[in-house]
Amino acid sequence: MAFTKKHITLEFTLGGNATFPGTNANRVTFEGLRVSCKIVKGAGPAMNQCELQIYGLTPTVYNALTSIYNVTQAIVRNDVTVFAGDSPSNMPRIFVGQVTVAQINLNQPEAIMSIIAQTGLFEALDPVSSTVYPGQFDVATAMQSLATAMVKDFENNGVNVQINKMKLDGTARDQANKLAQAANIVISRP
Repeated sequence: MAFTKKHITLEFTLGGNATFPGTNANRVTFEGLRVSCKIVKGAGPAMNQCELQIYGLTPTVYNALTSIYNVTQAIVRNDVTVFAGDSPSNMPRIFVGQVTVAQINLNQPEAIMSIIAQTGLFEALDPVSSTVYPGQFDVATAMQSLATAMVKDFENNGVNVQINKMKLDGTARDQANKLAQAANIVISRP
């Protein structure tokens, strides 16, 4: 396994009406910081996970992001987007997810912000109404509706499947996973 130095940009968006101290903004972008980033891409219905170790953040940013909580509907919905590439002019988005844990490790010469984030976390928690298809329906069209409910982009990669009669319950993410299983297709997540 070979490791190479990458340029990493992090973008944090605070949930609710929160703003970063000293600004009126709920979004902040960091470039040029020392960052360790480990992304695990889940297969099938598993959620992708990102583990970040970030050096050089200010105490006000630490305080705005720090959280240790059980995953419930009451948590603040902070998001992180990770861009990485070989040069600052070519930085594709490699991860988008919701922060589940954000802690400061002060037992180092330099404070480290440790973050764990997951893709689709809140979509796995937010309840939606059941969806009933009383007759034959197009799976891609149904998936697009579920993606819209989750506020996600939808890209049909050639799925042309029809299913006859189906009722989907649970969260929009649950419904998408059940529909994918019934249609024998795979959902890809960024």
